[in-house]
Amino acid sequence: MKTSLPNQTLPKRYHLAAYLIVLLALLVPRLFQLDHFVAVDEINWLHRSANFYSSFMRGDYSGTFVNRTPGVITSWIGAAAFRIQMPYYGISNEAQRSSYYMFELVLREQGVHPMDILQVARLLMVLFLSAVLLLSFYYSVRLFGLWPSLVSFLLLASDPFLSALSRMNHLDAPQAFLMGLSLLSFTSFFLIEKRYRDLVISGAAG
Repeated sequence: MKTSLPNQTLPKRYHLAAYLIVLLALLVPRLFQLDHFVAVDEINWLHRSANFYSSFMRGDYSGTFVNRTPGVITSWIGAAAFRIQMPYYGISNEAQRSSYYMFELVLREQGVHPMDILQVARLLMVLFLSAVLLLSFYYSVRLFGLWPSLVSFLLLASDPFLSALSRMNHLDAPQAFLMGLSLLSFTSFFLIEKRYRDLVISGAAG
């Protein structure tokens, strides 16, 4: 059974404009000065991502288990940053794997500053989370209509705490935003239309 969508009669250009506005609201406050600060937890995640990337590139897949928290997205994003900034990075010494000091020493010996990698990881995180929120906006429009969704997501995009959190290479923002996407797509499946891709997205995000 298919339920009629809220505001489905609005011109398509309204929807396109709304998506563009939300995208700009998400990106503009988050893309600047990504190299101007370091949070304590980011140091740990940079080190974990290094171990994750090194283990993955060596085929040591058991070694990619670097933390018990649900931070696999953060590990992959950090690994992508290493792939971009330092593709041949590798750690085989256990002392280097377990010590941030030894890890940073390896970077500096190869002429790479940790902030260079962290800045790329933050940029990738901002782009990933913006894509997640845009997809969440799509489901919100299906459920609640264009105007309520637009106002809600502009408030969400401009919230100082969420803005700061989603600029960091950390697990909290991906976990929160993906849970929101999972809930919206799951609700859309049951209340709007039984599209199984929505159920797949809900499961993957959750």
